[in-house]
Amino acid sequence: MQKTKNVIVLLETAWAHGRGILRGIANYAGIHESWIIHREFHTHSAVIPNLYDLKIDGIILRGSEDPRLKKLLNPRIPAVVVQYNHHFPDHCVITTDDSSIGIAAANHLIERGYRNFGYCGFNDMPWSIERLNYFSKTIAKAGYSCHTFDQTSLPDNLVWKEEQLRLAKWLKKLPKPIGIMACNDDRAQQIVEVSKAIGIAIPEGIALIGVDNDEFVCRLASPTITSVALNTERSGFEAATLLDNMMSGKAKGHYEIEASVSQVVERQSTNIIAIENEQVAMSIKFIRENSQRQIQVEEVAETAMMSRRNLQKKFSEILGMPISVYIRRVRSEKICQALVETNSPVSKIAYDLGFASLENLCRYFKREVGISPQGYRLKRGKI
Repeated sequence: MQKTKNVIVLLETAWAHGRGILRGIANYAGIHESWIIHREFHTHSAVIPNLYDLKIDGIILRGSEDPRLKKLLNPRIPAVVVQYNHHFPDHCVITTDDSSIGIAAANHLIERGYRNFGYCGFNDMPWSIERLNYFSKTIAKAGYSCHTFDQTSLPDNLVWKEEQLRLAKWLKKLPKPIGIMACNDDRAQQIVEVSKAIGIAIPEGIALIGVDNDEFVCRLASPTITSVALNTERSGFEAATLLDNMMSGKAKGHYEIEASVSQVVERQSTNIIAIENEQVAMSIKFIRENSQRQIQVEEVAETAMMSRRNLQKKFSEILGMPISVYIRRVRSEKICQALVETNSPVSKIAYDLGFASLENLCRYFKREVGISPQGYRLKRGKI
């Protein structure tokens, strides 16, 4: 009979990131019935004294400077820390791939034809700063600059009503139309609220993308919010696997589990093409609506009612890439979406998307994305 293992899980559930990790832990615990999970529904500070009475075998908790939480991180007790703003170099940690998050958000807005860009985050949050760095670098690489909402002059005791006024002032001054990345979905929802109050239409004036794909936040907003989704559930499952190996003495030392980008979930807040040239805008619309099948450049030119040569020239001037490259990029996105959102065999995905064979899809995907479909699904797909 397997020995029962007492595992403490102290994670925030107010945000999608924490809930996703919890789902992954729950999936693992459902397979390994020897786990007994102790989880409190109150604040950490209120329950920590009670936890000292338990015979603890392992811990998964949100990183904090709270000395009582740090006391739980006893070197003799295996632990995995969800690392947000505080670094725990001596522990196994779950982090987020903030560089890929910033790049994914930037590319999403660039490909919709925006030439003005902004970022709204939190100046005192390392993860927000890192997302800004890579968002602005990607924008700069495409030849544009980024307007940033600056909090450095804001007082520590600032309330939302006061910050709302400053955010409104910043949004009014921005050139329009503009694509804005919010550091997370909560920040994106705030932009939606302020934009409505001051009469700026989304997505016509501001195209908006958040991070975490929090269904509650993104779908309750009006318009609904496009968001960068992370594979937090897989991270939680991997964290539980690691902790189990640590408790069994099979794993020692420092490990880092990274929650990476799974996909960009497009909703109403970016459902627009900000390109004045009617033929190019029409071409992009046609490509995106027909990405489930193989498209030829001649088809796109016929739809735009232009010669292939003239359309190629305009397309490259505006988007910075040939039509064929854009077709392949959008088609690759379609494959990625199927790999992440479904458990369908790759052979069925190949059939559904018009590939002659599984081998053709695998060669195509490896060439465009740099990894096999199976490898991509293993890294970013469902558990």
